[in-house]
Amino acid sequence: DIPGFWMFGSDDNSVPTRRSVIALDSMIVSGRPYTHVTLAGTGHLLSQREPGSLLPSVAPASWKLLTEWLLAQANR
Repeated sequence: DIPGFWMFGSDDNSVPTRRSVIALDSMIVSGRPYTHVTLAGTGHLLSQREPGSLLPSVAPASWKLLTEWLLAQANR
């Protein structure tokens, strides 16, 4: 009954994103209050390199998605 939110990187080499999404979808269909998103071009830490940068940073979209989900849960 506890809501859950998963963010996956499409280029994750540590977690099998596709299999994880399939498992979550089956639980969502059975009524679990879960949500997941897959961020294109990101790895396991949801990081990506900006053009011209040598250092990876957390994908900006991840913060927006997390904030929106938390606000939606707070307003339930």
